[in-house]
Order: sequence, then structure tokens, then C-alpha cells
Amino acid sequence: MGRKLTAAAMAVLAAAMTAALLSGCLAARRFGTTAPADPPRGEKIPAVFETPAKEREVIPETAEPNAADAQDGSACVKVTGGSLRYSNEYINVDVSYPVISGLADEAMQRDLNARIFSDLKSAAERIEADSRGCGEAQQYYYEARFEVMRNDGAILSIREETCYWDGGAQETAGSMFINCLNTMPGRALSLPDLFLSGADYAGRLNGAIEKAIGSGPDADDYSFSGVSGETGFYIGADALGIVFEMCSIAPSTMGEPEFRVPLSELQDMLIPQIARGGGA
Repeated sequence: MGRKLTAAAMAVLAAAMTAALLSGCLAARRFGTTAPADPPRGEKIPAVFETPAKEREVIPETAEPNAADAQDGSACVKVTGGSLRYSNEYINVDVSYPVISGLADEAMQRDLNARIFSDLKSAAERIEADSRGCGEAQQYYYEARFEVMRNDGAILSIREETCYWDGGAQETAGSMFINCLNTMPGRALSLPDLFLSGADYAGRLNGAIEKAIGSGPDADDYSFSGVSGETGFYIGADALGIVFEMCSIAPSTMGEPEFRVPLSELQDMLIPQIARGGGA
């Protein structure tokens, strides 16, 4: 983990992993479970996680159900899954993370893989340190799952969803994103990079999001003021997903507000590599 990151890799993680791993707000959403409003302190963990901390399981390249090769078969980009799982009296960690192979820019690929693992591991360690320092006997937890949103040889888009409990009334959920062009050198994609120069992408996206909010039952709960170059997003085969951090435009009880804008509504302003996925 001591390698110096390339500028391209830093850009991917700084610009594309928009939603922070450790949000300061709270929401109830644990993977595969319904979290209690106030998790009991000192609750015994499931037997599957009852392993000493010294037996921490770090599996760098195991296959995951959502592992994905390039979807059109035109390239050799692959995303498999790594796992970080361990448990002790202070924390239960169950993390799955993407392991990327086959990018044209091998240096960026190496740095991305190292940084993804390092960031998730560091987050788990920070939560464990908080648990050790809280002065009460309670076990926190940290979980993460990833999904490949698009991998067509030209575009790679991955979403990593995290959730943790650190003694509060509810869990905290968040997302981070990897969006890049498979070119040499590799190119990170921020939200403005998806659109042609001079395109009023913000106006188009804001209009679509405002329409979705206005037609929903909770319109009065939002305080949406518009997208920015730092807004979280993923690129799907037929839609652009816009994801806002918890508490940023709505109460924490609404989690991470997410809006899917069909690529067909953006075709005239998308760069060619993105537009192809929308039927151009």
C-alpha cells in the first residue's frame, strides 16, 4: 500500500468516489436485514462471524456473485470480488470489494485496487478504534457490498455501498463510486466529463430530478438545489444514476436519495462512449 498513486488513480477516487465512507448522518439499512431502531448493546453476533481477530480473513481475489466481465465481450476487463471479514469484541467486519483486471492502464488499475482495499480497511479500523475508546461493552459493525453498474469494455462503473453501526440509534449508510474510461492513459470520469463541452448538463439533470421529486409523495421533505461536479453517480446500460449523500437534500430517514435519468433523455449531450449504451 506504500506505492505513490498516479494522478489518474487519485482523480478516479477523489472525483468519482463522491459519497464518503463515513457519513455524519444516520439511516437504517443493513445488508440483508432490517435493523432495529436502537440496536441492543452487547448483542451476540452470528456464529459465522465468531472468529478471533488474529484469524482475520482477507481474500484478495475470490469470485463474487456480481463479478462481471465486459458485457459485450469486446474487451477483457474483469471485476471479481475480494473479501475482508473478521470479528472481535469491538467490531464485526463483513466487506466485499471489487478487484479490477484487464484495464488498458495497468498502473492506474494497480493503484485503484490498492486504494479501494486500503480505504475500506481504514474505515473498518477507524470504527473499531471508536468502539475501543467508547468505554462501553458493545460491538460495532461495518459492512460493504459492490455492484458493477456497467462494464462494456469502454466504460467501467462500479458502486460500493457501505453501512455501519457505531453505537447510535440507527445505522449509517453511504456509497462510493468508480467511473472511468478504459483508455491509455486511463481517464477518471467526474459528472461533467460525461457530457459534450458546453452542454447544459446541470440544467437537464436538475429538471429531471425536480420533476421526480415533485411527482413523489415526499416532495416537501426535499431541499434540492441542483447537481454539482462533485455529485455522486454511476453509469448504467440505459440510465445515469444520480445519488446524493444522506442528509444532503433530504432527512436521514430517506437514506441516500437516488434518481435514474434515462440515457435516451441525454443522448444529444453525452460523449460518444456513454451515449452508445443508451441506444445511440
